[in-house]
Order: sequence, then structure tokens, then C-alpha cells
Amino acid sequence: MQNISKIGKAFEVIAGELESVSLYVYPIIAVLSVLSLCCYFLVIPGCRLNDKQKVRYRRCCIYVLLLVYIGIILMITLFTREVRDDYGIQLVPLNGIRDFDHINSEILRDVCNLFLFIPVGILYTWQNKGKYKVIKSVIIALVLSLGIEFVQLTGKLGKFDVDDILFNTLGGFFGSIVQKVFEPKEDKE
Repeated sequence: MQNISKIGKAFEVIAGELESVSLYVYPIIAVLSVLSLCCYFLVIPGCRLNDKQKVRYRRCCIYVLLLVYIGIILMITLFTREVRDDYGIQLVPLNGIRDFDHINSEILRDVCNLFLFIPVGILYTWQNKGKYKVIKSVIIALVLSLGIEFVQLTGKLGKFDVDDILFNTLGGFFGSIVQKVFEPKEDKE
């Protein structure tokens, strides 16, 4: 019963971070996302453009989705946080999992970090054509995660946690693998 209570508290923390985002931001995110997807699937295919132009415009739509999603990540991880006294550096991998008193909340936090970056991997791999798409996607997730952790540390908004970097990067990797698996054959190179 205690474990369920700890998981509930972890979900409360996540919900608190999402609630701190201003309400006007959600409709803006929804409109940009829907417009990009409508252009991608409905408008661009019907336009009288050559195939090369259609591909370029479709890639722009995916870039918009990727930028919107990165904005969501930044809102959750940076913009909604306040300056804290318990900022610092945690460089020991999987250190939180070793602490059995907090293992459920740490696992939930790590799983949330992983799932948070799966769309980054999917969107980046979706718009990127050519070789090494998966490697580039992992690098993007790693650089974005490092940037977030560095800003959290220097801005005293949280801890620079190597577990966050690890699971965010894994999320980007899994997202790119999902995109590669479900990619149509004519798009594969």
C-alpha cells in the first residue's frame, strides 16, 4: 500500500508541473499541431507542386511539429520551475534506483523522461532523409537533454542529473527506431 502511495505522489508532482503551464499555451500548441498535420496530409498532396517541392514543404511541417514539441519539453522542464535551494549535480548513473525508499518514484521519473523524448526521436527521424538518421536523432536528444540539464543547474531550477540525460537520450533512440520500423518502404534509403 505504501508503494501505491509513493507512485501517487510522483504522479502529483508530474501533474503539478503540467498545471503550472499557462492555459493559453495549450490552444496555441493544438492549433499549430493541427495546422501542420493538415498541411502535411491534406493541403500539400493536393497542391500542384513537383515532388521535390512537396517533400520540402512536408519536411517544414514536421519541423514545425518538432519545434512545438521541443517548446512543450522546455515548458515542462524549465519555464514552469522556480529557483530552488536543492539544486546540484548528480553524476552517478541509476543512483536513485539504488535508494529503496524512493525506488518507485525514481523509476516513474525515469520512465517519464524516456517517454518525454520518444516524440523527438520520431519527429526528427520522420523529417530527416538520408543515412545515419537514428544516430542524428540520438545526438539531437542528447544535446537537447544536456542543454536542459545545464540550464537547470546554472539557473538553480533543479539538479543536473545524469539519469535524466540517459533516459532522455534513450527516449530519442527508441523514437527513431519506432519511426524507422513504421516508415514506408519508398521513404527508406
